[in-house]
Amino acid sequence: MKNLIQSKLSQLFAACLITIMVPLGHSDTVASLNLSTQAEVDASLNVTEVTNNLVVETSAGAGDPIINLDGLKNLQSVGGFLTINNNDALVDTLGLLSLTDVGSLSIQSNAALTNLDGLSNLVVVDSELLIAFNNSLDRICGLYMLFQTQGEFWNFL
Repeated sequence: MKNLIQSKLSQLFAACLITIMVPLGHSDTVASLNLSTQAEVDASLNVTEVTNNLVVETSAGAGDPIINLDGLKNLQSVGGFLTINNNDALVDTLGLLSLTDVGSLSIQSNAALTNLDGLSNLVVVDSELLIAFNNSLDRICGLYMLFQTQGEFWNFL
């Protein structure tokens, strides 16, 4: 009888564990992604990989400007280019803490962007790195791991 009870409890525990774990393990791989509003960024929570390009650029005159990248907190890889441009209300990149590799990276014309701390786990940029015209940017320490892994002979713009 004791073995039967232990067996049933084990099965029940396993079923509960699977029920709890399935939503946490859900992930999406998408070909390309163009995000132009905060609502679109927030709706990208399950995206773990973009095989081609990811563009994060607030639409001109948008009533819902991009203020954070928290909806991309599960993103680990972008196979093509990652472009973060023209987001006047974006202050940091903390939503990108899971990102480890991209094909190319362009961060331009983000007027309120003060730091790149959210890129602290980025270790591979296959092609180009361009950071320009971010007038409030005063700290790029988030790129430390990237510079360490790419080595001194890596060319960046």
